[in-house]
Amino acid sequence: DGLMVQSGLSVGVAIITADGAGSEETLSRADLALYKAKQEKRSAYRVFDADIALEDAERKRTKNALIRVVENQGLDVFCQPILNLETHRVDHFEALVRWHQGEASYVPPSNFIPLAEEIGLIAKVGDFVLSEVLHSLATWPDDYRACVNVSVLQLGDGRFVERVLGGLKAAGLSPHRLELELTFTAHPTEMRRRTVRHHLLDVATDIPNMNDEALERIASHVEALWHTP
Repeated sequence: DGLMVQSGLSVGVAIITADGAGSEETLSRADLALYKAKQEKRSAYRVFDADIALEDAERKRTKNALIRVVENQGLDVFCQPILNLETHRVDHFEALVRWHQGEASYVPPSNFIPLAEEIGLIAKVGDFVLSEVLHSLATWPDDYRACVNVSVLQLGDGRFVERVLGGLKAAGLSPHRLELELTFTAHPTEMRRRTVRHHLLDVATDIPNMNDEALERIASHVEALWHTP
Protein backbone atom coordinates (compact mmCIF):
# COMPACT_ATOMS: atom_id res chain seq x y z
CA ASP A 1 0.00 0.00 0.00
CA GLY A 2 2.98 2.31 -0.41
CA LEU A 3 3.72 2.23 3.33
CA MET A 4 7.38 2.69 4.13
CA VAL A 5 8.76 1.21 7.34
CA GLN A 6 12.15 2.31 8.57
CA SER A 7 13.87 0.10 11.11
CA GLY A 8 17.17 0.09 12.93
CA LEU A 9 19.30 -2.37 14.83
CA SER A 10 21.40 -1.98 17.95
CA VAL A 11 23.88 -4.69 18.89
CA GLY A 12 25.81 -5.41 22.07
CA VAL A 13 28.85 -7.67 21.84
CA ALA A 14 30.78 -9.46 24.59
CA ILE A 15 33.80 -11.57 23.80
CA ILE A 16 34.36 -14.74 25.78
CA THR A 17 37.70 -14.26 27.51
CA ALA A 18 40.02 -16.26 29.71
CA ASP A 19 39.11 -14.38 32.90
CA GLY A 20 36.77 -17.14 34.01
CA ALA A 21 33.50 -15.35 33.16
CA GLY A 22 30.69 -17.85 32.70
CA SER A 23 27.85 -17.76 30.22
CA GLU A 24 25.58 -15.64 32.46
CA GLU A 25 28.31 -13.06 33.05
CA THR A 26 29.08 -12.93 29.32
CA LEU A 27 25.41 -12.36 28.50
CA SER A 28 25.26 -9.65 31.17
CA ARG A 29 28.25 -7.92 29.57
CA ALA A 30 26.63 -8.11 26.15
CA ASP A 31 23.47 -6.58 27.62
CA LEU A 32 25.50 -3.68 29.07
CA ALA A 33 27.12 -3.13 25.66
CA LEU A 34 23.68 -3.17 24.03
CA TYR A 35 22.39 -0.59 26.54
CA LYS A 36 25.37 1.62 25.68
CA ALA A 37 24.75 1.23 21.95
CA LYS A 38 21.11 2.28 22.37
CA GLN A 39 22.19 5.35 24.33
CA GLU A 40 24.54 6.61 21.66
CA LYS A 41 22.64 6.42 18.38
CA ARG A 42 20.36 4.30 16.25
CA SER A 43 21.71 1.31 14.33
CA ALA A 44 24.91 1.14 16.35
CA TYR A 45 26.94 -1.58 18.02
CA ARG A 46 29.22 -1.59 21.03
CA VAL A 47 31.68 -4.16 22.27
CA PHE A 48 31.94 -4.61 26.04
CA ASP A 49 35.20 -3.13 27.30
CA ALA A 50 36.86 -1.77 30.44
CA ASP A 51 35.19 1.63 30.08
CA ILE A 52 31.71 0.07 30.04
CA ALA A 53 32.64 -2.07 33.05
CA LEU A 54 33.82 0.99 35.00
CA GLU A 55 30.70 2.93 34.05
CA ASP A 56 28.49 0.07 35.21
CA ALA A 57 30.33 -0.22 38.54
CA GLU A 58 29.99 3.53 39.11
CA ARG A 59 26.31 3.38 38.23
CA LYS A 60 25.73 0.64 40.79
CA ARG A 61 27.52 2.69 43.47
CA THR A 62 25.43 5.73 42.57
CA LYS A 63 22.25 3.66 42.67
CA ASN A 64 22.96 2.30 46.16
CA ALA A 65 23.94 5.75 47.45
CA LEU A 66 20.80 7.31 45.95
CA ILE A 67 18.58 4.72 47.64
CA ARG A 68 20.16 5.57 51.00
CA VAL A 69 19.91 9.34 50.60
CA VAL A 70 16.26 9.20 49.46
CA GLU A 71 15.26 6.90 52.31
CA ASN A 72 16.97 9.27 54.78
CA GLN A 73 15.47 12.39 53.12
CA GLY A 74 18.97 13.69 52.55
CA LEU A 75 18.33 15.64 49.36
CA ASP A 76 18.52 19.44 49.47
CA VAL A 77 15.79 21.66 48.04
CA PHE A 78 16.56 25.24 47.06
CA CYS A 79 14.09 27.89 45.86
CA GLN A 80 15.54 30.09 43.12
CA PRO A 81 13.82 33.46 42.65
CA ILE A 82 12.66 34.26 39.11
CA LEU A 83 12.66 38.00 38.41
CA ASN A 84 10.03 39.71 36.26
CA LEU A 85 12.02 42.11 34.07
CA GLU A 86 9.01 44.36 33.48
CA THR A 87 8.10 44.90 37.13
CA HIS A 88 11.63 44.34 38.53
CA ARG A 89 10.04 42.18 41.23
CA VAL A 90 10.27 38.51 42.06
CA ASP A 91 7.56 36.78 40.03
CA HIS A 92 7.87 33.30 41.50
CA PHE A 93 10.37 30.77 42.83
CA GLU A 94 11.61 27.65 41.08
CA ALA A 95 12.35 24.59 43.20
CA LEU A 96 15.74 23.01 42.61
CA VAL A 97 16.65 19.63 44.10
CA ARG A 98 20.30 18.78 44.68
CA TRP A 99 22.16 15.80 46.04
CA HIS A 100 25.00 16.81 48.31
CA GLN A 101 28.04 14.54 48.09
CA GLY A 102 31.33 15.25 49.80
CA GLU A 103 32.29 18.49 51.44
CA ALA A 104 31.50 20.87 48.59
CA SER A 105 30.15 18.69 45.80
CA TYR A 106 26.58 18.65 44.50
CA VAL A 107 25.25 16.10 42.04
CA PRO A 108 23.05 17.85 39.43
CA PRO A 109 19.52 16.45 38.95
CA SER A 110 20.34 15.41 35.39
CA ASN A 111 22.69 12.82 36.91
CA PHE A 112 20.28 11.26 39.40
CA ILE A 113 16.66 12.04 38.47
CA PRO A 114 16.67 9.62 35.46
CA LEU A 115 18.13 6.98 37.75
CA ALA A 116 15.46 7.67 40.37
CA GLU A 117 12.83 7.19 37.65
CA GLU A 118 14.41 3.95 36.51
CA ILE A 119 14.63 2.31 39.94
CA GLY A 120 11.21 3.47 41.15
CA LEU A 121 12.25 6.22 43.58
CA ILE A 122 10.92 9.22 41.71
CA ALA A 123 7.63 9.32 43.65
CA LYS A 124 9.49 9.54 46.97
CA VAL A 125 11.81 12.23 45.59
CA GLY A 126 8.86 14.20 44.21
CA ASP A 127 6.86 13.95 47.43
CA PHE A 128 9.83 15.16 49.46
CA VAL A 129 10.48 18.14 47.18
CA LEU A 130 6.80 19.09 47.17
CA SER A 131 6.61 18.89 50.96
CA GLU A 132 9.67 21.11 51.39
CA VAL A 133 8.40 23.68 48.88
CA LEU A 134 4.91 23.88 50.39
CA HIS A 135 6.40 24.30 53.87
CA SER A 136 8.49 27.26 52.65
CA LEU A 137 5.68 28.71 50.53
CA ALA A 138 3.39 28.87 53.56
CA THR A 139 5.82 31.32 55.22
CA TRP A 140 6.08 33.67 52.23
CA PRO A 141 3.84 36.60 51.21
CA ASP A 142 0.56 35.59 49.58
CA ASP A 143 1.54 36.95 46.16
CA TYR A 144 4.54 34.61 45.83
CA ARG A 145 4.22 31.41 43.81
CA ALA A 146 6.46 28.36 43.51
CA CYS A 147 7.19 26.14 40.52
CA VAL A 148 7.98 22.45 41.03
CA ASN A 149 9.16 19.96 38.40
CA VAL A 150 7.07 16.80 38.19
CA SER A 151 8.10 13.59 36.43
CA VAL A 152 5.36 12.07 34.31
CA LEU A 153 5.98 8.82 36.19
CA GLN A 154 4.62 10.47 39.34
CA LEU A 155 1.20 10.59 37.67
CA GLY A 156 1.10 6.84 37.19
CA ASP A 157 0.13 5.71 40.67
CA GLY A 158 -3.28 7.39 40.58
CA ARG A 159 -2.79 9.33 43.82
CA PHE A 160 -0.61 12.21 42.66
CA VAL A 161 -3.39 14.79 42.51
CA GLU A 162 -4.69 13.66 45.89
CA ARG A 163 -1.26 14.09 47.47
CA VAL A 164 -0.75 17.54 45.92
CA LEU A 165 -4.13 18.83 47.04
CA GLY A 166 -3.67 17.26 50.45
CA GLY A 167 -0.32 19.02 50.83
CA LEU A 168 -1.82 22.35 49.78
CA LYS A 169 -4.68 21.94 52.21
CA ALA A 170 -2.39 20.97 55.08
CA ALA A 171 -0.21 24.03 54.41
CA GLY A 172 -3.26 26.31 54.13
CA LEU A 173 -2.34 27.36 50.60
CA SER A 174 -4.47 28.27 47.61
CA PRO A 175 -3.80 26.01 44.56
CA HIS A 176 -2.97 28.99 42.32
CA ARG A 177 0.24 29.54 44.31
CA LEU A 178 1.71 26.25 43.06
CA GLU A 179 2.84 25.79 39.48
CA LEU A 180 3.83 22.36 38.15
CA GLU A 181 6.18 21.70 35.26
CA LEU A 182 5.71 18.27 33.74
CA THR A 183 8.85 16.51 32.55
CA PHE A 184 8.80 13.18 30.77
CA THR A 185 11.05 10.83 28.82
CA ALA A 186 9.74 9.80 25.43
CA HIS A 187 12.68 7.49 24.69
CA PRO A 188 15.89 6.59 26.58
CA THR A 189 17.87 8.73 24.14
CA GLU A 190 15.34 11.52 23.66
CA MET A 191 14.33 13.88 26.46
CA ARG A 192 11.32 16.10 25.89
CA ARG A 193 9.93 18.76 28.18
CA ARG A 194 6.39 20.06 28.29
CA THR A 195 5.42 22.95 30.52
CA VAL A 196 1.89 22.84 31.88
CA ARG A 197 1.31 26.16 33.60
CA HIS A 198 -1.56 26.14 36.08
CA HIS A 199 -3.31 23.33 34.20
CA LEU A 200 -3.18 20.62 36.85
CA LEU A 201 -4.29 22.72 39.78
CA ASP A 202 -5.93 25.92 38.69
CA VAL A 203 -9.07 24.12 37.58
CA ALA A 204 -9.85 23.80 41.30
CA THR A 205 -9.12 27.36 42.40
CA ASP A 206 -12.79 28.22 42.21
CA ILE A 207 -13.61 25.44 44.67
CA PRO A 208 -12.46 26.70 48.09
CA ASN A 209 -12.74 23.41 49.96
CA MET A 210 -10.91 21.29 47.38
CA ASN A 211 -13.67 18.70 47.59
CA ASP A 212 -14.36 15.51 45.64
CA GLU A 213 -15.62 17.51 42.68
CA ALA A 214 -12.28 19.30 42.47
CA LEU A 215 -10.39 16.03 42.67
CA GLU A 216 -12.52 14.52 39.91
CA ARG A 217 -12.05 17.50 37.60
CA ILE A 218 -8.29 17.58 38.15
CA ALA A 219 -7.94 13.82 37.78
CA SER A 220 -9.73 13.96 34.42
CA HIS A 221 -7.41 16.75 33.31
CA VAL A 222 -4.34 14.75 34.32
CA GLU A 223 -5.71 11.77 32.40
CA ALA A 224 -6.07 13.94 29.28
CA LEU A 225 -2.51 15.20 29.66
CA TRP A 226 -1.22 11.66 30.15
CA HIS A 227 -2.63 10.55 26.77
CA THR A 228 -1.65 13.70 24.88
CA PRO A 229 0.78 12.68 22.09
